[in-house]
Parts: sequence; C-alpha cells; structure tokens
Amino acid sequence: QALDAKVATINAPTFGDFIVSLDGQVVGNTTLHTAEVYTGPNGELRRRPTVDTEFRKLTIVEQLLHTAASPSVAYLLLLIGMLLAALEFFTAGIGIAAFCGAGALVLSSYGLGVLPIRPWALILIVVGVFGYCIDVQSGVARVWTAAGTVALAVGTFRLYQHVHLSPLGAVAGIAGTALFMIAGMPAMGRARFSTPTIG
Repeated sequence: QALDAKVATINAPTFGDFIVSLDGQVVGNTTLHTAEVYTGPNGELRRRPTVDTEFRKLTIVEQLLHTAASPSVAYLLLLIGMLLAALEFFTAGIGIAAFCGAGALVLSSYGLGVLPIRPWALILIVVGVFGYCIDVQSGVARVWTAAGTVALAVGTFRLYQHVHLSPLGAVAGIAGTALFMIAGMPAMGRARFSTPTIG
C-alpha cells in the first residue's frame, strides 16, 4: 500500500532487507553502498549489509516538538495559550499565566507550522476567542459569545486538511473554552478585583 501511494520506494519487510535495499540509492549527490554480494551455502548469490547500524532516541527537545506536532496537541496548545493570555489581561496578574501562555503558543506555532492547516480556519479560532473576550469585558454573555462559539466551532472542525483532529480533542477545546470564558473568567475577575466585605 505504501508503494502504491508513493510514500515509500523500497519493499522491505524486515530491517535487514531495508538496509540491503538501500544499496545503490542516491541521496543528494551520494550513492549509498550498504551491501555486498556473497555466495551462500548452497552456491546461490545473496546480499548482506556492509554497514554498522545504530538506533538513536529522540532528545527531550525533539520529543517535545514531536508531541507538539500532533494535530490535537497543537490545537489544544493554541487554545490554552490564547486563554492564558486573556486571563493575564483581565486579571492583571504577575505574568505567570502570560509566560505559560507564551510557551504554549510557541509550541502550538511549531505544530501548526508543520501540519497542513487552513489559514482562514486558524483566523476563525482567533476571532472566536476574541469574541468571548469582548463579552467578558462587557460583563454579560451576549451576541459576541454566540458569534465566538460559532467561529470557534467552524474553525476547529475545518482547521486541518489531510489529517484529522480527534473528536474528543475538538469537543474538549470548544466546551472548555466556552466554560472558561463564560463562567471561569468572570469569577476570577471578580475574585481578583472585588472589595473585601466586613460584617
């Protein structure tokens, strides 16, 4: 199937077959020499590897970037980053939320940069969160909350092309954003700026 889809050029059911099949392949300006021909016990000609092979694990940073390039993770990091930035703006904190949000946005930017996305859907997600912020500022969930929810939902389900966002991740992103902006953010704002009452 991989050969038919032209995502692979070598038919190698085992790792040894793969190494041997690399012999003669051209990479850049270099021709690979990974195998030699020898005479088997029954006189038949066979090929065997002539190179040493070692396995290397991804470093911590590479593992982090690999995880960030997952469709669901990149999408959720985008929402988390924007929501933490909004939290910092509305609650006037000491910068911890903004710092964490910036980190989430950087990782999300890497993931969205290597994944096939639709730019207009990404803009819709940003507009959706911005719509929530307008109603948080006004203190009442009204038209902008409804418009933000629609924009967020459409942007979420149309964000990727050729790869699929997990339905669980999509629902968690939309529902979590709505719950945070409609119920959580006003409550945190009131707790941050309310005047203590005595008696």
